[in-house]
Amino acid sequence: MMAQATVPPSTNAARRWARVILAGPLVLLCSLGIMGGANLWLPPGEGGVNDIVLPILLYPAVWTALFFYACFEQRIGRGYAFVGGLAALHAIALALRIGGWSG
Repeated sequence: MMAQATVPPSTNAARRWARVILAGPLVLLCSLGIMGGANLWLPPGEGGVNDIVLPILLYPAVWTALFFYACFEQRIGRGYAFVGGLAALHAIALALRIGGWSG
């Protein structure tokens, strides 16, 4: 008796490409935005460089966490909303800081 793998009906080509786009370029852009905006919410530390060094060191962990979230999230719309919300939040924070707001 041979075991047969069953393919869930939700794995059609459109959903697969939507997940590939989410887990690939969108997660990459979001994690780069988080790395760029992390110096706004990380304290500078005693040497004054923690807010620069820590985002660079934590970038692989942020990217990995977002990538696996995008791969394993069952509701793809919620995955797009979460990754898009994180990207928008950091983009707004960076735009405000570049624009001169020091809040």
